[in-house]
Amino acid sequence: MKKVKSYEELVALAHPVRWKILQLLSKKEMYLYDIAKKLNMSPPAVHYHINILKPFLTVKKIKTKNKLEKHIYSIKDDALLIQLSSSSLNLYKHSPYKKFLSNKVTIVVGSPDPHGKYKVRARDAYLAAELANYLGKTGIDAKVVWDTEVKSLKLYDQNLIIIGGPLSNVITYDLNSHLPAKFDKESGFRAITYNNQLISEETIGLIYGGKNPYSPKHSLLLLAGTTLQGTKSAILAITNEKIELPGGYIVEGIDKDSNGIIDDIEIIATI
Repeated sequence: MKKVKSYEELVALAHPVRWKILQLLSKKEMYLYDIAKKLNMSPPAVHYHINILKPFLTVKKIKTKNKLEKHIYSIKDDALLIQLSSSSLNLYKHSPYKKFLSNKVTIVVGSPDPHGKYKVRARDAYLAAELANYLGKTGIDAKVVWDTEVKSLKLYDQNLIIIGGPLSNVITYDLNSHLPAKFDKESGFRAITYNNQLISEETIGLIYGGKNPYSPKHSLLLLAGTTLQGTKSAILAITNEKIELPGGYIVEGIDKDSNGIIDDIEIIATI
């Protein structure tokens, strides 16, 4: 029996796709392509979830007749024990965003498969995990879904957090025309226009929190950048509690320690 000791491990297990993978592997060991076929997903998308689940899996390497190496997966333990303690969960007493976001939100991140008008593979799913970790510590229940799932299944009638710019997230692309500051199409969405100004730094992020236009009784929070670094800047503004919601902001990521990693933000404009 494996002990689940941290909130990060709970986040890894909470995604519906990863839970389905564990259920499949609890019955028999499987190759990645067999899992992908069962879930009607692409192998790269399944591989992304497999990597997150590695602490819970056993991997055997098998050589084929062509001397190629294939991996076959199985689960390490048939049962999981959630170990609760103040040190493992480290819950905060309050969140400045709980009133706006409520107790339950859905984080929408771009699919790692080529999708949308521009056939882009999103690379910001790890940022969704960072945000879900922060929200969980403040008592907000967050689940993560692909933008393609929201689009195809019309999962709009809930509190949504949209992560990623118009290239990587099709929901952001649809929302762009409704925003007070917009991603500039002529620049390939590599800049933000606001008050007749074009802002195009790589670490620029756009934050907008307001009513969900698809379901006005719910809230919507957009965290998106002109690049992956810009999206990280927008999320850092939330996790470092630098802004207030509802509201709109253009922020810039700062490498305060000069170590090549964005660790702080400055507010460029309030929108």
